[in-house]
This record gives sequence, structure tokens and C-alpha cells, in this order.
Amino acid sequence: MVDHIEVDAFVKVLGDDTGGMSKPVHVIGSDGKEYLLKNQNVYNESSKDWEYWDCMFLQEVLVYRIAKYLEITVPECAIASVDQIFIDQAPSLRFTHRYVPGYHFASNVIEGVENNLMSGYLNLMSAGKKYMKRPWNNFFNNIANKEDVAKIIVLDLLTANFDRFGNTGNLLIASTDGTRKVYCIDHGHCFYGPAWRNIHKQDMMRSVNEPHYINAWANALVQNSGHSVPMSGLGEVFRALDQFIDVSDPDNHCFYSVVHLVENITSEQIDLWFEGMPSEWFIDRNEQMAYYKFFILNNKNRIRQYISIMASQGAFHSYLGGEFQWSEKPTGTQ
Repeated sequence: MVDHIEVDAFVKVLGDDTGGMSKPVHVIGSDGKEYLLKNQNVYNESSKDWEYWDCMFLQEVLVYRIAKYLEITVPECAIASVDQIFIDQAPSLRFTHRYVPGYHFASNVIEGVENNLMSGYLNLMSAGKKYMKRPWNNFFNNIANKEDVAKIIVLDLLTANFDRFGNTGNLLIASTDGTRKVYCIDHGHCFYGPAWRNIHKQDMMRSVNEPHYINAWANALVQNSGHSVPMSGLGEVFRALDQFIDVSDPDNHCFYSVVHLVENITSEQIDLWFEGMPSEWFIDRNEQMAYYKFFILNNKNRIRQYISIMASQGAFHSYLGGEFQWSEKPTGTQ
């Protein structure tokens, strides 16, 4: 279950280099823990207008719960109640960032985050300079939870998250008790976007079991990577993490166990993942749950195919050819 907390104190708004478009704020919860509080009212620099990402919170919690099921390292999260008194005490939240009272998604602040390389990368990119790939490899090469990399790729395939490895802000490296780990964060844009009323989002979720969906999926993956050659350049971060993907032996590859775990997801399990989410996070709870359930139950049995396509088109350096073996047939959708 996800804890329910009240927000007791405002610390600061995160800067542009770490806050992303949703500009989370650093707060202290009623449990005494520090959190990053997210906002669904977002100013889009591209359109120069405010947008309401009306399903971002529920997707954050849904994918958090899927990640926990897959035993992926993620920050703990909470459903945070923000009252009018809190908003009144920090006027900038109301007038500049358009925070409103109600239930928000909050994730624990991770101690010991290493972001110097991230900041340097962003500065070089903004200056139009080419960035060397080798520092990224060095940045990730001594993480303790290397096995999480294959799991994160499968999580993103299952939840249609296309920008993880081209976006330097969607993974964190942090050292806790002397152990460096990669943390998987930011899932509000999964399932084809954070706005439920987006027609494209609903169309794509409905079409997951149709023959043309595979081509649409591949196109979305390539477009979000910023490269024109299929699967050959899925982002600088992906290239650095690819060192932990071992598919050199198709009979004994790193995706085997996590894919079987995904294929064992049931309708009842998905119902449990939605438990405890506030009603205000939904436009139509029954309809939206039906969409997500339909998508997950159909998409879970495509993961093997996605991995084979990615391997055959150059996504994994360790792939030497051959058909992946899974031993068992995919489970049914119920």
C-alpha cells in the first residue's frame, strides 16, 4: 500500500535543472519525512501555455506499484494531502506554480544523489556541444543493482514509457550507506502521455491488441530516441546502461525472469494496484481502470516480441544473433 500523509511544511521549489516541467516542490510530510510534491498544473515552455495533466498522479502510483512488483529500485512514494493553509503560507505555489488544495503525488527525497554529471551534460547540450559517451559509462559502471537495468527496460515496454533513456532526468544515481544504486523515477508520462483527454493516448491504448500496433510502437520508440536509424541510438543514457544487458546467449539472457513475471500479471493484481487512489485523480474511475487493465493485459504478452525487435535492430551491443528462448508460452490475458 501507498502511505497517505499531510504536507506540513514547504522547503523550496526545485530548479529547472532538476524539477522538470511539473516543477516539484520539496516539502516535509506529517510523518517527518522529506518529499518531492508534484503538480498536475504544468506550464509548457513549447506552447507557452498552462496544461492540466489530469492522469499524471494516478500513473505515477500505478507504475510505482508495478515497479515494486518487479522488484525495481524506486523511491518510496505517498499520497499527500495539501490543504488551503499550506497554499496560503507559500503564495508562490498558488500564483506562480498553480498548486491547488487536494491530493497530490509525492515521492521520498533520495539522499546522496549524484547529479554533477547530469548538470554538466545539460549545460553542454544547451551550448550546442557534443558530449562524449565515455563519462556516462563510467558514471553507471559500478552500480550495485545492475540487474535492475533489464527490469527497467521491461517496465518501460509494458507501460509505454518512451523517453526514459533519452531523458537524463528519469534515472538517478544515489549512494546510500556506501552503496551506489540506480533509481527509476518519473512515470507520469507513461501510457502515451499524462493527459487523459488526449485522443491519441486513448486510441493507442485501445489499439494495443491490433496488428498495426507493433509498427506504431516501433515508430514511437525511434522518434523519442532522436535518431533516424531504428533502435541504433536510443539515447546516451541507454547506451551507457547497455553494458548491463547480456543477451549474448539467446538461451540464457537477462530478460528471461522479469518477462515471465510480467506475463503472470492478472486482472486481480491490477485491481489491487488501483486500490487507495483518490477519486479526484480520475475523470471516470471505471472507464479509466478498464483502459489501463485492457492495455496491460494485452501488452504484457508482446514484451518478448518487443525485445526481439530491439535486439535484431541493434538496440543491444551484446546481441550476437539467434532467437530468444523462453521455455514457456505466454500466459493468457485473464
